[in-house]
Amino acid sequence: MKNQRFSDLNKQHILIIDDEAINLKILSRKLETEGYEVIVAASGETALHLVKQSLPDLILLDIMMPDMDGYEVCTQLKNSPLTQDIPLIFLTSKTNTEDVIKGFELGAVDYVGKPFKSLELLARVKTHLKLRSTENQLQKMELNYSLINQELLDNIGSEIIGSSDKMQAIINLMTKVAKFPDTSVLITGESGTGKELVARGIHALSPRSKNYFYAVNCSAIPESLFESEFFGHKKGAFTGADEHRTGMFEIADKGTLFLDEVADMKLELQGKLLRVLEEKKVTRVGTHKEIPVDVRVIAATNQNISDMLAEKNFRLDLYHRLNTFEIHIPPLRERPQDIPPLVEYYAKHISNRLKKKISAIDDQVFNILQNYDFPGNIRELKNFIEKAVILCDSNQLTMADFPNLSPGSNYALPQKDLSSMQNADFNLDNMEKNLVILALQKANNNKSQAAQLLAITRQALDRRLKKYNLD
Repeated sequence: MKNQRFSDLNKQHILIIDDEAINLKILSRKLETEGYEVIVAASGETALHLVKQSLPDLILLDIMMPDMDGYEVCTQLKNSPLTQDIPLIFLTSKTNTEDVIKGFELGAVDYVGKPFKSLELLARVKTHLKLRSTENQLQKMELNYSLINQELLDNIGSEIIGSSDKMQAIINLMTKVAKFPDTSVLITGESGTGKELVARGIHALSPRSKNYFYAVNCSAIPESLFESEFFGHKKGAFTGADEHRTGMFEIADKGTLFLDEVADMKLELQGKLLRVLEEKKVTRVGTHKEIPVDVRVIAATNQNISDMLAEKNFRLDLYHRLNTFEIHIPPLRERPQDIPPLVEYYAKHISNRLKKKISAIDDQVFNILQNYDFPGNIRELKNFIEKAVILCDSNQLTMADFPNLSPGSNYALPQKDLSSMQNADFNLDNMEKNLVILALQKANNNKSQAAQLLAITRQALDRRLKKYNLD
């Protein structure tokens, strides 16, 4: 039993307040035997002085005391921000309903009747200490989540911040993997879901955040220039190499290299990439000197990697090298709760950029957008909002500013009834070919517009045109 500050900070601390010395002695002995650190006070005034110094994990408080009874002590403790959250259990022989209710109204979490029953007392103490420990952990998690959100906001804006459970789970995964700066990450998801934003978020939360984040679209690099772009080249190494070039791996040294559309790489190029990832060295074209590189690689794809592995269009060893940690981003249609905050963010951001004063959004806009399928995901939502802001002639966005979503238009909400497709051709290649043809017809053979309608890149459309002999 101690009458000074708690001496063992690794133990849970309990303050006992009782004017009867025998009670203090008995309670202290029982609690210390169970491994708790105990401090005692024989009066309310002494207790109020000690509690600010010791800040115990739990308080046992007698009600019937001279000068200042337990109710007054409880009131003062609960009125102080420093002590108001400490769980308090009343010790009392007054067990009638009115006294018990009064204790709970003042902020007590429980009461134990006198004379004490050891097992009951210890059980109640253990329960409330465990509850407080759980509450503290939850508060810490909420604080950490808030700080993480703020850091993401500071680095990449509000686009990645969603209120849905699915987006919160993604942010949780980002936070965990960010702490391990050498772990490769594979981000999967449909086109337009924000894979690069997630990659930038991981980089921003990681120890590599002060170094370079370099993003490259693998499908946009010609096969003949792959080694030069990724590994660099020496002046005169080949025709057109008029100067030395630093490769992407060297540029991203000590930072993060983001490989978007990594599944679009040819098999031969995949092998060259794998070698660098395993050896952590690059050799510039035209030289034999190996240059060490320290890079975290984050890759992304909108393709079904499992199908590509089965068809041997993607190397299994490269897949395992990239897929140390996978994050899948669900499409926007599967998390409609995230649509309203995204709409508000883009409306504010775009209207400021275009210098248009838009201060409100009609509720019908939110209702319609939350029921739209968004095949182009966040990218399509952003385009909708930008067009609406341009069309808007007032300070409020209304459905009149979204002609593509008006009833009867080609962009009307998708029908969920599939009964009309009972006799459809279910060959996936035929269906994809027909969709490509329809998109080209709708875009008047403008490839860029057709690719946008299909929510794929221009390069991905070119590959499909070649695949189906539609050039």
